[in-house]
Amino acid sequence: MKRRTLKMAALAALLLLAACGGGKEESTGSSAPAAGGKDFTPVLAKVGDLEITKAYFDQRYKMLPPALQAKFSGDNWQKRFLNELIDEALLYQEAEKEKFDRDPEVQKQLDAQRRMILAQAYTHWIRENAQPTDEEIQEYWDRYKDEYRGLSRVLVSHIQCKDKKKIEEAYAKLRKGERFEKVATEYNEDPNTKDKNGLIGWINPGGFILGIGYNETFSDKAFSLAYHEYSKPLYIKGNWHIIYRGDKVEGEVPTLDEVRDRVIEDLRPGSIARFYNRRLKEIAQEFPVERYGEFRLTDADDPAQLYKRAAESNNPYARIDFYQQIVDNFPDSEYADDALFMIGFIHSEIMARPGDAVKDFRRLMMEYPDSEFVDDAEWMIENSGRLGKNKVDATDAQDLHGKIQGTRGR
Repeated sequence: MKRRTLKMAALAALLLLAACGGGKEESTGSSAPAAGGKDFTPVLAKVGDLEITKAYFDQRYKMLPPALQAKFSGDNWQKRFLNELIDEALLYQEAEKEKFDRDPEVQKQLDAQRRMILAQAYTHWIRENAQPTDEEIQEYWDRYKDEYRGLSRVLVSHIQCKDKKKIEEAYAKLRKGERFEKVATEYNEDPNTKDKNGLIGWINPGGFILGIGYNETFSDKAFSLAYHEYSKPLYIKGNWHIIYRGDKVEGEVPTLDEVRDRVIEDLRPGSIARFYNRRLKEIAQEFPVERYGEFRLTDADDPAQLYKRAAESNNPYARIDFYQQIVDNFPDSEYADDALFMIGFIHSEIMARPGDAVKDFRRLMMEYPDSEFVDDAEWMIENSGRLGKNKVDATDAQDLHGKIQGTRGR
């Protein structure tokens, strides 16, 4: 009996986690039938009158949070997971027979889950239907087209020697004016390029180098050289090298049509946020929102007070929430661009999430092009990788916040 009780507890946890949407976002490529369609996938098991189909099996597995997906992995995981679904179906049918759905507490939970699932479904619809306008695409492209530039490349040769004295002899001959190819033929010990006068071939910045692999020192030096210039001897990965640069081809900016899908994908986070907020405001016109008691909106919820509360908080999540309320509820206030900049700053410097920070800063530049923080946002984007690796503490963020307030004269 005790073992069965434990089993039911585990099933309850499985049901709760699945219902709460703790797993991965459901893929649009699911084998589940379309809404309103009949499920023609194979039946894996039947429990009384209830069928467990392949589509239902796949859908339930995708709903699992990562921890439970890890549990149902390895050998024979499909059978183990089907056993869980069978047990669940048994309990479900018995609960229906015993009229558990009429229990007031159960009805509250079912209602809460129904609200959550439908809200999630509509949020998914928003994500699928939020698309940037042609004007937004063109504006974004005009501003960031250089980021889509292809990689430049240089033609590189080298002389590689194990012994320092030998590489210095080769370097001395180059200094006397001997041709690089001739010196390479005599001194180069690299088996990959020895029969090719030291020719490595074309390399990209930070890209793979024949016989060396990925090496920033070699790559950076090659790109810093002028045409037909050679370097001083460099010690790299256990060998001495003299690097010689040939032709260089600059990366080209593609046309907008060639990378339009990439541009739209890069714009999607901002498009989704704008579409989401717009839909919420439109829906609120149909279903007016009223707050009661301690949750009633007061003067403390105006943008100035929200901004002040954000500045006084030491919790980065609370600060972002205060700033986000300004951006979402008071987008036309004088505090909105400040708040959006601070969200990006916290993402970058306190949470070490440079990807989110770049989205915030770009949203600022798109929605508030006249903001005095546009230049700062551009600088933060250019340095986002480096900033994200060197987190600062909350005091530094407070200092920047103080500077912003001082600039605004608040």
